[in-house]
Amino acid sequence: MHGNNKFCPAAEGAPPLSGGGIVLVGVVRTRITDNQVNDNSSGGTLASSGIVLISAALTGGADESHNTVADNDLHRNQRADIVWDGSGTDNRFIDNDCASSIPPGLCHP
Repeated sequence: MHGNNKFCPAAEGAPPLSGGGIVLVGVVRTRITDNQVNDNSSGGTLASSGIVLISAALTGGADESHNTVADNDLHRNQRADIVWDGSGTDNRFIDNDCASSIPPGLCHP
């Protein structure tokens, strides 16, 4: 995933989205491994980052749970290379080569 800078306005109760490399909302038992995610950015919306893992509870869905984000190479993504909202249980971030994460500590350069 490289250079996503598109902007999608809010629609049907969903927030505006933009600039996300890989965006996972309310997923369960998903593995995101061995990807190159670079230069994704577009205006700081919720999804504007490299890899984003967030809850779907605000739209009536589930919290993200039992997911693994591992061995990915992420650089120069804005807001951050990896973003996780901290919801759900047993979400793991292992050996991701990146410089920035929200919350801090999800990268292992």
